[in-house]
Amino acid sequence: MGVLYEGTTAEVAESLQPLLHNVKMMQQISRYYNTEQRMTTLFVKITNQMINNCRSNILKKGKPWDQNPEELVQTMRECLKLYQNYLEQYDTTKNKVVLSSPKDGEEEFEVDEVTIFGRMEAFNSRLEKLISMFTTVGQFNRIAKHGIEGMDEINAKFLQIAESYSKKPYDMFDTTKTMFDKDFIDFEIQIKNLENQLQSFVNTSFETIPSTEAALDLLQKFQSIIKRQVLIADLEQKQMVIFQNYGLDLDFVQRTYEKYKTAPPMPRTMPPVAGAITWCRQLLRRIEEPMLKFNKSPQIMTTKESIKIIKTYNRVGSALVEFEALWQEAWCKSVLAAKAGLQATLVIRHPQNPRLFANFDPEILQLIRESKCLTRLNVLIPEEATLVLMQDEKFKTFYGRLLFTLKEYERVTGRINPVIKM
Repeated sequence: MGVLYEGTTAEVAESLQPLLHNVKMMQQISRYYNTEQRMTTLFVKITNQMINNCRSNILKKGKPWDQNPEELVQTMRECLKLYQNYLEQYDTTKNKVVLSSPKDGEEEFEVDEVTIFGRMEAFNSRLEKLISMFTTVGQFNRIAKHGIEGMDEINAKFLQIAESYSKKPYDMFDTTKTMFDKDFIDFEIQIKNLENQLQSFVNTSFETIPSTEAALDLLQKFQSIIKRQVLIADLEQKQMVIFQNYGLDLDFVQRTYEKYKTAPPMPRTMPPVAGAITWCRQLLRRIEEPMLKFNKSPQIMTTKESIKIIKTYNRVGSALVEFEALWQEAWCKSVLAAKAGLQATLVIRHPQNPRLFANFDPEILQLIRESKCLTRLNVLIPEEATLVLMQDEKFKTFYGRLLFTLKEYERVTGRINPVIKM
């Protein structure tokens, strides 16, 4: 019995089975406790102490409005589970007694269940209202902490509501204080009006989002802070609307690919192959990252409306992956031809011009640039390109010295500076 006075809610739940087993034995053996009235009185004492234990555990960290709302709600939910466990263990014990009575000639398990469980049912009804209230408190606290732009007015109104209810003089856990029920209705009405304002803010926020990815980020932010079922349902509808808009993004990416696949737009700082692959990956990332987030929502991916969008995604994604593979394959084949330029004579004289030429193949420099950029893109380059890339500094140093030597030759001989073949 000591657990009922000093134990945690979980410890009380674990002790219920042996406790009720002992009560059953008392009812069957003791002459004093084998009456309905005395057994009812005993159960009432057990029930009342369970309520007191729940109150103590809930208020262990201070007054409700001073505690962390999420932790407070979790503690109250554990008290609700304790009550369900209590009912289950009571029914199990009662059924065992009823089944054993005809065989053993023992008294049936007769008690006044309304008297036993009435107060605890009222207490749990109060807990359910408090859970709803502090779930709302936690929701608006998270909204304030996230610092979402434009939410200052909503946050200020909620603080006023919370402050007015935190100053109520009665004990919220005392079920005899019926004033709480009226205040709770008023609280729900005020929160409903505030949530309507919040819902309007959410709708306005999504109307101005420029891209699917930004809309999903905003949705994820709201989903992490909103816990009220009414608003959660509205966010789920928003997710479906975003998915439909994502279908339009897929169509745009598909048209862009078909238009530029033969001549991809090139970044100024990149060589052709690396530029084409970068362009391709940008299109793929635009459709791939949102789809990874949508995949986490089975309620969206399993609808009939989503089948067409998924098929379009698979078709466009496959085309982009194949595009990159073809460019990479073609470049790998050109590596050997470019490397062959290293076998050429470095200094030549034009047959119709006495000047000396630096016969350094520009394809080597292009190969080095492509290898560097593709390596940064995590593209696996062939061994031949890797060997050339490893000699990058060597080539630059040697080529610089070669140019210097030719210029010195022209200066000493008095001839015109060489025309450099690049």
